[in-house]
Amino acid sequence: MFDIESRILSLSAWGKTLRMELEKPEMEEILQSAERKNRWFIPKFSRRALDSWVPLLEENALRTWVQGCEFHQPSRRVGVIAAGNIPLVGFHDVLSVLIAGHNLVLKPSSDDEVLMRFMLDGLMRTDSRFADRIEWVTGKFEGLDAVIATGSNNTARYFDYYFRNIPSIIRKNRKSIAVLSGRESEAELERLGDDIFTYFGLGCRNVSFLFVPRDFDLDRVFKAIYPYHWVVEHSKYANNYDYHRAIFMMNSDEILENGFVVVRESLDLSCPLGTLYVHRYNDLAEVNTQIEKWSDQIQVIASNSYSHPRTIDFGAAQNPELTDYADGVDVLEFLKQI
Repeated sequence: MFDIESRILSLSAWGKTLRMELEKPEMEEILQSAERKNRWFIPKFSRRALDSWVPLLEENALRTWVQGCEFHQPSRRVGVIAAGNIPLVGFHDVLSVLIAGHNLVLKPSSDDEVLMRFMLDGLMRTDSRFADRIEWVTGKFEGLDAVIATGSNNTARYFDYYFRNIPSIIRKNRKSIAVLSGRESEAELERLGDDIFTYFGLGCRNVSFLFVPRDFDLDRVFKAIYPYHWVVEHSKYANNYDYHRAIFMMNSDEILENGFVVVRESLDLSCPLGTLYVHRYNDLAEVNTQIEKWSDQIQVIASNSYSHPRTIDFGAAQNPELTDYADGVDVLEFLKQI
């Protein structure tokens, strides 16, 4: 019987094995293979993503996550269309389907196929019963009972129509922001640098917009984020940085830049890669009003002073817990109901 207890123990066993696998010399070839497939996935960031799953797969973490969940329904075929913007970004959905006892029908992003296969192959080696519950697809889905799909705002419209007859979670573009009070320590601003530049800023949880007090000295941010100056040595990041800096200069926009990120004052939430948008506020009422307007577009808010259900500590943007669901939609609750 492959009940919830068995699944928890098998998943935690793979987590322990994963910790050891990450120390083996052979891991370097997997990391390099992921980078050959997707040049954004440098080994430093791919390893970080893998490392982050080790504590999340611990038995206590898994038990706490599923506590109170009753998965009594027959197993369903649940499709997962995974994104590939950062390493293993779709693994939380995959794990949710499997721990809920459903059959996973996975369409991985071609950009993240290497690491996803590594994780699932390891899980199936740990417990062969998972092999009967994991199906990879490259073409059209058939016979699904439910689907979890992540994509752009444009693909979300297609997903809404294509999966209109089955239960679904359809995710769109989201951005993350930070609200500074001016009282942040240098260490906190350095952790903000992690929120901005981890995975080159490609994730929906990466901060790309700052609310700062009217008289805030942006040099404090420049100094704190300098340890990430190496990102501009990556050609794809450098191309984005150079391109958007040139566009701003051609448009005579007022910008600040330090050789690896362009800072521009704007109230546009859609900030291009290699840039950071900033808005100077007079009071928090102004911040509240703007955040309310963006409520369905914001993923997380990094701050040590601003109170909001989506507020996280500085440095925590790319360290989500199992209960930190994308878009705030409880995936386990969804999987209980199908």
